[in-house]
Amino acid sequence: NVSAEIKRQSRYLSRNEIIDKSLQKSSIIIAGSLEEAFIISNRYAPEHLILHLANAKDKLNLVQNAGSVFVG
Repeated sequence: NVSAEIKRQSRYLSRNEIIDKSLQKSSIIIAGSLEEAFIISNRYAPEHLILHLANAKDKLNLVQNAGSVFVG
């Protein structure tokens, strides 16, 4: 569902060609739990990590590898 929605929404954006090219080199990873999502993220070590979830500050201790972390 996420993949289909991204494609649907990108049609209405002015930079949809750039978005389409970027998506060809992108992946969607579905974790079974929040804990698994943090394990995956720590292994990947993103340059920018956005914690957009309830009580995000309480989950900061689960972040081990990220260039910068945005909370909220």
